[in-house]
Amino acid sequence: MTAELATRVSLGVLALAAAAAAWTFFRKPDAAKGALARFPRSRRWGLVLAAIAYAGAAAAIWACDLGKFDAWKPALVPLAGLSYGATAAYLDELLAPRALGGILLLGAAPWLAAIRWADVWGRNALAATIYAGILAGCFLVAAPWTFRKTAEAATATPARLRATALVLSLLAALFALLALV
Repeated sequence: MTAELATRVSLGVLALAAAAAAWTFFRKPDAAKGALARFPRSRRWGLVLAAIAYAGAAAAIWACDLGKFDAWKPALVPLAGLSYGATAAYLDELLAPRALGGILLLGAAPWLAAIRWADVWGRNALAATIYAGILAGCFLVAAPWTFRKTAEAATATPARLRATALVLSLLAALFALLALV
């Protein structure tokens, strides 16, 4: 896949995700508000996202040149499994936002590598979105309660729900336009 195609596909995926979220906020605001309120304490989402984060971290470390520590690479899979088991056993408080933050941090590197050489007009918007995701990931890992506070603020009144849906719609339109230009 070329860098241009990867960038366009990434922009298209972001456009679809923003459009789906906007549609949910417009059509089912109570369901969206309830889902955002339940997400931080959801053990199921926390375990699923933590598994993805640990697998991503193990894959990222495996792909790195570790120099004299390359001999430890075969131990990565069991160590990732043990870490996941310890996380599942002892860290269930706000695990979902923490794991989401880890995924946002881990996912940035391949996207930035893909768009580095892309000659697409929208690559700067995608890079800004990725860096915003990195910042959000830092906040979610370090202070997972910010997800709940932000979600409460965005859904506090019907006017804020509509405003959130409008912002998501505008983001969807922007990403779709950039994917096509």
